[in-house]
Amino acid sequence: MSAGLSTLLTFHTATVLLNGKVLVAGGAAASGSYQTTAELYDPATNTFSATTGRMTARVGHTATRLQNGQVLIAGGLSGTTTLTTAELYDPDTNTFRPTTGSMSSERKYHTATLLPNGVVLVAAGVSGTSYTSTPALYDPTPSTFGPPKMKNIALSVPDSARFPDSPIISCAFAKEDTYTVTLRVKDAVGNIRPMTRDVKLKDLLIVSIGDSLASGQGNPDRPKLLVACSIDSDCKSKLRDHGATEWQIDRRLCANLLGSKVCMVPAQWQDQRFYRSFNAGPALAAWSLERIDPHTSVTFLHLARSGATIGQALGQLADVTELLCPKQHDRGRCFDSSTGQPVPIRHIDAVLLNVGANDIGFDSLVKGCAALQNCQHRVVFDKDFIRQYPDSKINDWIRIIQNVGARLAELPQKYAQLNDYISQSFSVSQIYITEYFDPTRDEHGNFCNPALQNSKKYAPEATGDPWWEIDAVDDAYSTLDFDEGINSRELEWAYDNVIVPLNEAVKKAARDNHWIHVSGLQEAFRYHGVCAGSDKWVVGLKASDDAQGNLQGTMHPNFFGQTAYQTALVDAITRNSAELAPAQARLAHVGLKNLVAQPTLGFRGLLVGSANRAPVANAGPDQTVRLGSLVALNGSGSSDPDSGPGVLSFSWAQTGGPAAALTPASTTAPTFAFAPPVEGTYVFSLIVNDGQDSSTANTVTIKAPILGDIDLDGDVDKNDLSLLRKARNKPASGPNDVRDLDGDGKISASDEQMLKTLCTRPKCASN
Repeated sequence: MSAGLSTLLTFHTATVLLNGKVLVAGGAAASGSYQTTAELYDPATNTFSATTGRMTARVGHTATRLQNGQVLIAGGLSGTTTLTTAELYDPDTNTFRPTTGSMSSERKYHTATLLPNGVVLVAAGVSGTSYTSTPALYDPTPSTFGPPKMKNIALSVPDSARFPDSPIISCAFAKEDTYTVTLRVKDAVGNIRPMTRDVKLKDLLIVSIGDSLASGQGNPDRPKLLVACSIDSDCKSKLRDHGATEWQIDRRLCANLLGSKVCMVPAQWQDQRFYRSFNAGPALAAWSLERIDPHTSVTFLHLARSGATIGQALGQLADVTELLCPKQHDRGRCFDSSTGQPVPIRHIDAVLLNVGANDIGFDSLVKGCAALQNCQHRVVFDKDFIRQYPDSKINDWIRIIQNVGARLAELPQKYAQLNDYISQSFSVSQIYITEYFDPTRDEHGNFCNPALQNSKKYAPEATGDPWWEIDAVDDAYSTLDFDEGINSRELEWAYDNVIVPLNEAVKKAARDNHWIHVSGLQEAFRYHGVCAGSDKWVVGLKASDDAQGNLQGTMHPNFFGQTAYQTALVDAITRNSAELAPAQARLAHVGLKNLVAQPTLGFRGLLVGSANRAPVANAGPDQTVRLGSLVALNGSGSSDPDSGPGVLSFSWAQTGGPAAALTPASTTAPTFAFAPPVEGTYVFSLIVNDGQDSSTANTVTIKAPILGDIDLDGDVDKNDLSLLRKARNKPASGPNDVRDLDGDGKISASDEQMLKTLCTRPKCASN
């Protein structure tokens, strides 16, 4: 394992250099601050090191390796400013320098493509709050930007003006339809070549409802920030430099501590009431689907709420009616007020469900097991205590822990009621329900021991935090073990009695109600639980307090976890939607894993966990063997640097020499044998696959000289006889020893006599 990046990052770029190293540039840290430092990953030493120079802080940028080996870093977002600037990283000096001139328009989340002539085409992206259609070209020879030097190109789109001299355009259309688009190109001779194509434009309506997993709890759009400053203008400036929005700055709280001024701004959400964030898996998936197919837009209704139960999801569906109803609406009904007749609302392409955990008391289960020793064995206090203290939170937690089985048994009926409401109220193409993640394990796949350690420390530090609702009565009448947190025995109980049965209920609901089951999250988190160190995909107590200023985000997926959620949804939706045939084709061609790594295709440059490292094939050492002996080839020295995602499979092929019969005939085993039937040089190639990626081929060469040619000069003569005599009465070096002519395991007089009969020169003379 490498030591890893010095700072955990999101929205960064990673570019392979000509020397094999990887430049990791830009991005935002977990604190929300944008990075001016960059790092180099050296695969030879498996380590990261800082670059000598510093760069402009930016996210949403592009990094393109030029033909001269330098890297062009262009555009992006720095604080609240979208950039027009670009800079070059020079591997020879390990420094950054600005380009001569900038792009004509600011942009972020754009594309940058290296053309065969060495020029970089920068296209599309977002400028401010709108898309930009103005492309730019970067020419590395003078190191300047300019407009594309492409003339006599015109695009004609119905109901729009012509777009002359630009190969890339972006335009808005009033409705979904098929539009005829014509491209006309005039060549150097003056001939005009038109190309007409029908383009079908689609707008997908995707609705996300459910609980805190779907709302994005634990992942605010902008995190809480804390800066030390002097006067108020300095405080505002520093907050902006760290990426704070004006909304956050207007709500800053400042105080003087030990002679220094400190200002804090709260976390910002799309909806502060419900901890609803763009960084939620469903929102990221909808954004990705729109980016993957340029002819598809997505209307996304993000209605999930932290803490929601299945019953409360019905209220979210009523909100859908309110938002889509063109007439009057009341309690989920859409109708014409003049006639009282129902009015149909827009067809929904996909409903994304993630709900059920709060119906079994997930929040109380976490708190109870964090605060109570051996929570799974606790019993409620006696009736006298309950009569005296009816509002005891501890007893509520214990009841929920004791009754989790009964609550799980109620889920099928609740899911059926949810399905009935959807089918009676809406026209929907597909309903997707996503399984829940497993937060219980460390980076080795073992149960944490413990999880949420130091809970007692963070309870009072998060001032006014509603997560812990323990009063003095509870503290006095119960055994609390905050410092231990949730031990491995409690986590194993929770996995067997909560997580697995809950996901079985989700799977059954999909089967019973003809929904599409989005699976894989439970297993994907197996090595990324809340105690998995730098590999964790789950928010802990400190991370929640740091990011959103309270503990409500605890035990929710962090941004890495939400990206796993995003990826699972994109995969499921594209595979099950006829409207997304272009996206399906692109995913099939490029591969979902590779799309995740390309920010301009909708995944913001973030890989799900660590990128899979290709295995390394080892076909074994070259050999010189006795003609006709059984030769063993062994590829078991092949390796997989990150042990997965699957076991290694082997693919052997003969790539040179006389044809050989393999034993066994299968070439998918790590080892096999063959007996060279004739003199020659036999070459075999081995490729291994780890279930996702294949290695480069590794070859092994087997030389089989004519029988008796010990010195490998092509003849059998006195030189060979001399070499054999020197080894007489010694054991053979192995079953393929060229001196052991009769193959009996020892070099003896019989081998000498046999060699004399094989001489290729009269009387075994030598040159």
